[in-house]
Amino acid sequence: MGRTEGIERRAYELWEAEGKPDGMAAKHWCRARKEVDGVPEANAEMIESANTEGHSSSAATP
Repeated sequence: MGRTEGIERRAYELWEAEGKPDGMAAKHWCRARKEVDGVPEANAEMIESANTEGHSSSAATP
């Protein structure tokens, strides 16, 4: 399975686990991509928080 397929599969699993909510595709895709790419959880949370607040991901860089 390729990277994109892995992300797609994981995003689908996340969507199902959260009760199949509408409008959450981007959130699930980003989280799945981080998991597949091996971004440590603490860094993933900082990056996601910075992105949702309208800041660049460079804010999460130590």
